[in-house]
Amino acid sequence: MQYGMLILVAVLLCAKMMLQLLSTFPYFANLAATILDFTVGYLHWTFLGVISLGLFFVLEYFRMIKLTRVSYAIYLMGFVFTEVLIFYKGMAAWLRWPLVDGYLKYLAIGSVLIPIAIILILWQSNTKVKRIDN
Repeated sequence: MQYGMLILVAVLLCAKMMLQLLSTFPYFANLAATILDFTVGYLHWTFLGVISLGLFFVLEYFRMIKLTRVSYAIYLMGFVFTEVLIFYKGMAAWLRWPLVDGYLKYLAIGSVLIPIAIILILWQSNTKVKRIDN
C-alpha cells in the first residue's frame, strides 16, 4: 500500500506542477484569477492531495499512524469527489454549463468523508498504541 501511496503522491505532484506551469501563460493566469473555483481546486489539490497524502505516507512508513485500506479509501473518495466537483463548478462558470441540481449537497457529502477518514485513522492509531503499551 505504501508503494501505491508514493506513486499517487508523485502523480499528484506532477499534475500540480503541470497546472502551475500552465498558469504561467497569460490566458490561463487570467482564467485562474477570474474563476476562483480553479484557484480553490488547485489549492485543494495541493494541500489535501499532495501534502496530506505525502504526510500519510511518511507517518505510516515510520509507524506513527495506522493507515488501513478502508480509511485510505474513504479519504481518497472524499478527496477525488470534492476535487471533481470543485473543478466542475469552475468549468461550468468558464464554459457556461449549468450546475448539477444539489451541487452543494454533493459537495457537503464528499467533504464529510475526509474528516471521517481522519477520525478513523486517529482512532485506529490510538488503539494500536494502547495495545503496544499494555
